[in-house]
Amino acid sequence: MHWLTRVLSLRLARRTPRPPSLFRYRRDNEWLNSYLVDSEIYFPLLDELNDPCEVFYKSDYDLARAGALNAFRAWREEQRRQHAPKQSVIDPVIAHTGATREQILAQAEYLLYGPEEEVFEKVKFNLPLIDKEKLRKTLRIVELKTIGICSFSELGASPFMSWFYAEEHKGVCLEFSSSAEPFNSAKPVHYSPNAPVLRLDDPPDRRAETLVRTKSLAWRQEREWRIFAHFDITGRIRRFDSRALISVAFCPKICSKSRTRISELLAPRVASGALKLYDLQVNPERYEFNRVVIKV
Repeated sequence: MHWLTRVLSLRLARRTPRPPSLFRYRRDNEWLNSYLVDSEIYFPLLDELNDPCEVFYKSDYDLARAGALNAFRAWREEQRRQHAPKQSVIDPVIAHTGATREQILAQAEYLLYGPEEEVFEKVKFNLPLIDKEKLRKTLRIVELKTIGICSFSELGASPFMSWFYAEEHKGVCLEFSSSAEPFNSAKPVHYSPNAPVLRLDDPPDRRAETLVRTKSLAWRQEREWRIFAHFDITGRIRRFDSRALISVAFCPKICSKSRTRISELLAPRVASGALKLYDLQVNPERYEFNRVVIKV
């Protein structure tokens, strides 16, 4: 039932209601200004992400090959138990090929007792127990160099996210309205202990979505949502309506210089009521942060 559990979990993730806000934790650097001033999002490529397991996957080609290898292993064991090759088998082969008996015996010896993987690779298309069409297919996955993703969290006061993505609590947490573009296209990440299986017959976009939306179970505390899109190598920036940024929260250890710079930069929008400022403060009773609005 393991495969069924995974399928049901992924379908449940696909139906997860989008939260009203999505959050992104950032340090105070030039990239932060792209959000605050330019209203731009940068999409890193899959192979640029911090988790080396991001691009791990299996395909149904891999599963077919594994099944064929198991069948080949069982076939060899059965032939060994029957003391193959038998003389009745060898003689017709000699007559058909013109090979000597010694040559046929050497080939049979290699087939039954040679290195398993090596022999299998040489004979896999010539054995009736192998699904030839399945094995001849290759995985036509979309080129990883063209898939850009941008990650968000549904958590707006996460100590882990603040530490890991906001320079050990020295940055900020940006809040975006999930009803605005492109945030309304964000989809939840499915966390799994196993790499996803990509089907050969699925269209490239579906394979890409499966790959992008599956992540190691070790990251489940992020409660991540992702926007992904195809880009050429030079165009990985997308603009958004500045009104989609609805708040900025200062992490607990942000320095006074950064706090002042960001506050002054956003002062006109705060004064107009278009944006709110918060402090992420340590809860005095629990191991968590509180979002406390800054009154102006």
